[in-house]
Amino acid sequence: MNSISDNIEKEEYIVKNTTTIINGKTSKVKEISLELDNKKTIEVLNKTIEDLKKDKRAFNILQGVYDDFEHYKIKKGNKILENNQKLQISIYTKGFFRDMKKTKVTLTDSKSTKGIEYEKEMNRITYLENNSPKYYLQYEITKDKVLATIQDQKEENIGKIEFDYNKVHPRYQMELEDTDKKIEINVSNKITKKKKDS
Repeated sequence: MNSISDNIEKEEYIVKNTTTIINGKTSKVKEISLELDNKKTIEVLNKTIEDLKKDKRAFNILQGVYDDFEHYKIKKGNKILENNQKLQISIYTKGFFRDMKKTKVTLTDSKSTKGIEYEKEMNRITYLENNSPKYYLQYEITKDKVLATIQDQKEENIGKIEFDYNKVHPRYQMELEDTDKKIEINVSNKITKKKKDS
């Protein structure tokens, strides 16, 4: 279901040719962006919620999580974004078939811009402050493991996250370090079958 995109008018998208860094190189791309303020965010979310209520499978799942989902609606007075905040979602594509290369989500207020960028081909997520990279999360997903390396703006390793999702013995490990200290978190579980009462 493309509910969110279906509830946004075509004229609200900003489409332009630009350049951006992809795989470490400056590339010519098409940028498709959408900017949302608090009012528009609530409007789009409420239309999407109404679509979810009409989708029997989605409704049953959400009704199980939120008892009164049938009557749920975000009130116009609610604050998802502050008055001076704007949320911008951008997708960068290349080629005739508009192959998606990068996605960027930014939150801007009168003092700063914060955001995340996802580069599909590099398996990398970048945390941005004022449009400058602050941290990188480089990850690899295999059949039974997720391994991620955390880097600072100089692309020096400052930590790692590892998650083994073995069916019998799942394990989560995280290490973070800076110049002063090192933090390690290890979680390991053993899953056992519960014996049935006879």
